[in-house]
Amino acid sequence: MNRVEEFRLKHPEYFPTLKREGSYLLIAALITGVSVMLDYSSFGTGVSWFQRSGSILVILGVLCEGKYIAKIIQEDYVTMGTVSLQQKLAMHSGLAIALIGTLIWGYGDFISNHA
Repeated sequence: MNRVEEFRLKHPEYFPTLKREGSYLLIAALITGVSVMLDYSSFGTGVSWFQRSGSILVILGVLCEGKYIAKIIQEDYVTMGTVSLQQKLAMHSGLAIALIGTLIWGYGDFISNHA
């Protein structure tokens, strides 16, 4: 039995998380690769797809970390009592603001150039 199998047997709770994280990493690598290819194919058009892919990667990172932060916060609230609607809204609104801001950062010039 190798070390990975031993770890998997000792800590089965980590594998769904590792699978999800691996999926995020694969998606990030694909987005980056496609954006580099698009940059080379549209060279001279003034569109930087590689730069824009950065905002998508930030969204993936926020989603990835947001799940952990929300879980930690929720576990803390469980020990103190129930989570109120206001606390739930606060957790989700920060994530929503980060996602919307990142999209504007990456793609806002499309809107302003066409307005």
